[in-house]
Amino acid sequence: MTNTQKKRSIAITTLLISLLIATIAVSLSYFYLQDTTQSLQKTHSIYNREKSHYQQAIHLYVLWLTYRSRFKALQNTAVWGSEQRLQWFNIFKNIQKILKIPSIQPLFLPQETLTQYQQHTFKFIHLLRSKMTLTMNIIHEEDIFHVFTLLKESSTALYFIKNCLLKKLPHTQFDNIDQGNLTFTCELHWFTLQDRNVSTLK
Repeated sequence: MTNTQKKRSIAITTLLISLLIATIAVSLSYFYLQDTTQSLQKTHSIYNREKSHYQQAIHLYVLWLTYRSRFKALQNTAVWGSEQRLQWFNIFKNIQKILKIPSIQPLFLPQETLTQYQQHTFKFIHLLRSKMTLTMNIIHEEDIFHVFTLLKESSTALYFIKNCLLKKLPHTQFDNIDQGNLTFTCELHWFTLQDRNVSTLK
């Protein structure tokens, strides 16, 4: 074998070895890149999940700050807790004194739980209703508006006026008109909320 042939053989061998090393290096680089990519994707997924939890925690904290004062204010009213029928009764008696209404008679029925709202709307609280029949003897029709205006100003409770009926009282010449010439009857619903864990009403 001549020197030229030897040099050519060495060059070819060197080239093949270089190609083999390059191929191995490329393969190793590819597998390293794949592993690094998967690790990066996993890390990114964990980051997104933790970021979501963090954002949710911030959102809940903001909600807590927003509604804490409102909930405490609700607790201080007649809406949350036990029914305050004595307080409601005294409100009407006070209205009677202020407006000099001849007669005001509030009559309460037993409190009841509104079970139709329990399953979905109010899962953790009881929504309770106290029905009341309010009968008044009045002298003038505008006394009705004065009564409910004072009720709104005097009570922080949640109530609903379902219906009202106004009738003229029969009088003779011997009757005292100061006892009223109109009778006004209304059905009111008073609502209260209670924690289901502490509510004793069935």
